[in-house]
Amino acid sequence: MPTPRLHNLTLAAAVALLVAPATACGQKAPERSIPAARGTVCDASMRVVAIRVVDSAGRPVNDARVELRRAKDGAVVVTRTGATSSGGDYVLFDDPSAPAMAKGGENFTLSVTSGSRKSVVTLVLGRTEPDGCHVAVLKGDQRIVLP
Repeated sequence: MPTPRLHNLTLAAAVALLVAPATACGQKAPERSIPAARGTVCDASMRVVAIRVVDSAGRPVNDARVELRRAKDGAVVVTRTGATSSGGDYVLFDDPSAPAMAKGGENFTLSVTSGSRKSVVTLVLGRTEPDGCHVAVLKGDQRIVLP
């Protein structure tokens, strides 16, 4: 049986171990997204680049094949079949999985097909200003209508 003094020390140590992580969790931990500007510390929030595919009546299309190509070299960056949600949403990528992109943005060609229907659009994708921490659609419509 521990002595009262040892018991108090053990209890104090246990409380310290429980309180310290809780205090640390209350702080906003910096996270570095790739590729942020040199010397930049990004926050812990995460962004995604997604599109919504609908038919000409505005109904979600959940069975489309999506292909995203970098315009400058034709490299396929993302290929996805099937919506991420029942609303016709297709997540292309998030901050950590995004291809290296300039903050000023670069052109990408997005091809969306479902059966015999096809739509091809150009999107300018890049990183947020001024820090470069998050991916973003800088230009182009994220709502794709299949005829």
